[in-house]
Amino acid sequence: QYKDQPFKVALPDGWRVVITNPELVEELRKAPEDTLSFDEAVNESLQIAYTLGPSIAENSYHIPVIRTVLNMKNLPSAFEEMNDEIIRALPDALPKHGSHWISVSPQHMTMDIVARASNRVFVGLPLCRNPEYLEINKKFTLDVVATATVLKLFPEFMRPVVALAFPNVETSIRKVRGMVEPLVKERRREVEKSWEERGRGWRGSLLDVASEEESSPDSISRRILALNFAALHTTSSTFTHALLHLADNPTYVEELRKEVEAVVHTSGWSLDSLKEMHKLGSFLAESHRVNAMEQAIMMDRRVKKPFFFSDGTYLPAGTLVGVGVHSVHRDDHNYDSANEFNPWRFVPGADETTAPIIRMTKTSPTYLGFGHGKLACPGRFFAAMELHLMLAHVVLQYDVKYPDDEGRPENLWFGVSCIPNRNAKILLRKRETV
Repeated sequence: QYKDQPFKVALPDGWRVVITNPELVEELRKAPEDTLSFDEAVNESLQIAYTLGPSIAENSYHIPVIRTVLNMKNLPSAFEEMNDEIIRALPDALPKHGSHWISVSPQHMTMDIVARASNRVFVGLPLCRNPEYLEINKKFTLDVVATATVLKLFPEFMRPVVALAFPNVETSIRKVRGMVEPLVKERRREVEKSWEERGRGWRGSLLDVASEEESSPDSISRRILALNFAALHTTSSTFTHALLHLADNPTYVEELRKEVEAVVHTSGWSLDSLKEMHKLGSFLAESHRVNAMEQAIMMDRRVKKPFFFSDGTYLPAGTLVGVGVHSVHRDDHNYDSANEFNPWRFVPGADETTAPIIRMTKTSPTYLGFGHGKLACPGRFFAAMELHLMLAHVVLQYDVKYPDDEGRPENLWFGVSCIPNRNAKILLRKRETV
């Protein structure tokens, strides 16, 4: 209805200006933080001062650490741990069934695997397999979102008092603090060693760059919970969407399996070998395009200074503006037959020379599942590696289909949030040859 033109939508927390024109998306991307503020938009959306705590709202030092340690250059150091945990977590997440077809909830199965695989890197063994720790992290996102949703219904001056009625977040932080404290003490002992003797992984980096007050078990626990908040539900939903597409056509499984087997046979398991799985990468990128990252509107900014887009649209200070990702991804001007799921859409052509990349991490004004520009999701390389590994192992080890040849169920919408159908069931069967 408003193709390429900014428009306003009324949401429970206020009005939002939405843009879809790629040229305006670029202008939003390039706008400085002191004019269009990403930090203020996120802090307002999640009420971070009252959910994750003032220290996270005021000092997001973990974000540069993510960009540095969990980028594509440094991910090989996390690959082996994550791959090992996915291999172990996949059968644990499923009922024991021999070689028979079993019905599973892809949402629940996926969440269990993602929680373990992510935390194998975040906190390591044995904590990444601690059922209580994992359950706290899985529930934490729901508690944060529920608390923030209610707080935004009240004026600012009442929020500190209203927040006291939602103790679940602080309870989770207190429980995780007791579990994380041994890790903090161990790292402090390592700091006394030479640089060559220290561990150089993610867990060390988070502590190495923290100020003295930020290196307490309480502060580190909040950072770890914040990481899980960002990683678990978005990655789980993204993979659930992919599984629901996978079950929709048996030929998808066959095509992906042939590719994974061929690449692993010649190149083994590594981050570089994942980049060679072009069909697998295309499948995930296309699922991500069609379903985005649970949100129809992303790249939110709070206008701090009056701002004009090049088409003359004026945004007064205080306005919330975002990009209509769902509309951009479903626009036939940007993609042929944009409303159709085409699993091989992003497979490079035979005459196409491309650098080895994981396709879904490459953002543009028309591919926005992880945002775009310098403020694109800093953990997208980590998430993409996890998604590729999970899908590769699923197609190698299992046959996948819907019960009674059912089709893919429709996604569920809650406001601007798009999630996989929670009633969806798929059938899995362990391959006898594996």
